[in-house]
Amino acid sequence: MSEKSSSSAINDTASESKRPNKKISILFELIQFIRPYKSQVLAAFLVLIFTAVVMLSVGQGVRMLIDEGFAQQSLTQLQEAVLYLLAITVLIAGGTFTRFYLVSWLGERVSADIRLAVFNHVITLHPSYYVAHHNRYHTTTKHYWLFFFHGHSQHINVYRCFGDVICHQY
Repeated sequence: MSEKSSSSAINDTASESKRPNKKISILFELIQFIRPYKSQVLAAFLVLIFTAVVMLSVGQGVRMLIDEGFAQQSLTQLQEAVLYLLAITVLIAGGTFTRFYLVSWLGERVSADIRLAVFNHVITLHPSYYVAHHNRYHTTTKHYWLFFFHGHSQHINVYRCFGDVICHQY
């Protein structure tokens, strides 16, 4: 009995280790949608590296501020240290903005390409496919409809009720 439990434990461990590989393999299929945007991905990566390096130089700026500005009590060195920290802050802000813009743009483009690929696949399906799967799609659509429209109408009624109460009191 212990041999069976140990062999099943080994099989469970082996099957569990295979499961994440299947999930990760799906991500490799998405690379085909990122491939057309190699230069933008490279630019986002370079901006990420640049921002990280500039972020590491903040410590140097603080060291300059304390050692050369405050410790030596030199007004010019204090001003230089503050300007250095200000320049670092501007570079970090610019790098963060650029990285955020590039990643957002990439995400929008890749998701648009995926939607287009799905649409192009769906329109090639035979109409009998939709007839066979009508019940599942109908139920899903019904749940979305109830969630988005019925839920929002309840919130609108609650706000209208509070608005009526407030208007009648004044």
